[in-house]
Amino acid sequence: VSDIIVADKVYDGKTDGVVITGYTLNGKKTEDTLTLTGILGTYTNAAVNAAQTVTLNDSSKWALDGTAKDNYVLATEGQPTTAIGKITKARQEPPTAPSVSGETVTIAAADREKKLEYCVDDNKADNEKAWISVPTLNGNGTFTLSGLAAGNHTVYLRVKESSNYNASSSVSKAFELTQYSVAYNANGGVGSIASQTANSGSSVTVKSGSAMSRTGYSFAGWKDEGGTSHAAGSTVST
Repeated sequence: VSDIIVADKVYDGKTDGVVITGYTLNGKKTEDTLTLTGILGTYTNAAVNAAQTVTLNDSSKWALDGTAKDNYVLATEGQPTTAIGKITKARQEPPTAPSVSGETVTIAAADREKKLEYCVDDNKADNEKAWISVPTLNGNGTFTLSGLAAGNHTVYLRVKESSNYNASSSVSKAFELTQYSVAYNANGGVGSIASQTANSGSSVTVKSGSAMSRTGYSFAGWKDEGGTSHAAGSTVST
């Protein structure tokens, strides 16, 4: 027996599962039907490898089969003991689509320990997207997007490629980002303070009233249209 061909195996963390797809039976006549049975193999290690040694089982376990088997005898010596095989990367299951509120992306609980990557508004094929590693998540499984204009957006998410796995296919979540403006009214005083803008799901820091004045009054803070008080330096969610 010679020229043993081992089929590529998809990574599964095991060294067994060798599949022999071809071999040459030296001395066999072309017109005869003859096959080899009982040949098994074990990979040297379970990791993905472009080419590694496959150790074959003892040839005493091999046998001939086929209509012409009785016309041949399998040699008991000189049989190959190894072949070459390859383990390829396995495909990972995609994550659950995230939820998005404003600029805050929430990763599903089952995916928070995985190595993830994301991109926004990149509708190219997955292998052409400009992926970014998901940063360390906050305690509630969230991270924050930045630099997005108001309007409609789509965030894409997938599990990153690793040494034994290809990247998963991506999942996506469409969302709308609204921009809010915070304006400051002197309420009869003089002076002005520039307004602030913030996207939905974020916040602004309330400004001081030092640029405004009103005779007979001292600045104590701000009230919004609903009557809620806000101290200078406090945070207002949008």
